[in-house]
Amino acid sequence: PEAMDWMIKRAAAEHDTLNEFERWCRHPAQVALLLFGLVTGGVLVRALDYGTLALPAAVLVGKPLGLFAGVVLARALGPHLPFHVGWRELVVVGFLVTIGFTMALFFATVSVGPGAILSELKMGALLTLGGGLLAFIAARVLRVGRFAHRHAK
Repeated sequence: PEAMDWMIKRAAAEHDTLNEFERWCRHPAQVALLLFGLVTGGVLVRALDYGTLALPAAVLVGKPLGLFAGVVLARALGPHLPFHVGWRELVVVGFLVTIGFTMALFFATVSVGPGAILSELKMGALLTLGGGLLAFIAARVLRVGRFAHRHAK
């Protein structure tokens, strides 16, 4: 119906006002959201200590291993992986699931009282964003997603 036309995505190359505004404010809005999250989460940048590395180390090892264990168990019970999803793609997804910025900040704040340990956990939660970089590197090395097409030509 014509009443729903406003919900249809226009081509990104179009130069209408809405697309121009979206292109203009995309990156400033992302920076503002990151800073908002850091400020409201109370992350102290000076909180780098040995305890800071415990959370990212546990997340970078535990979440991918848990994902693989779940997939192995599910496959043992019968279901198969979706079409075009193999173990290489699961490695990339395993690194993507390590990003726990907002929930890690929430659980750290709820479970630990104010003090040095809370500051270290919050900085560790911030360091879990490195899982995105690891996912990008893994996708490039394993030629997964958009990197598969570039090398296939």
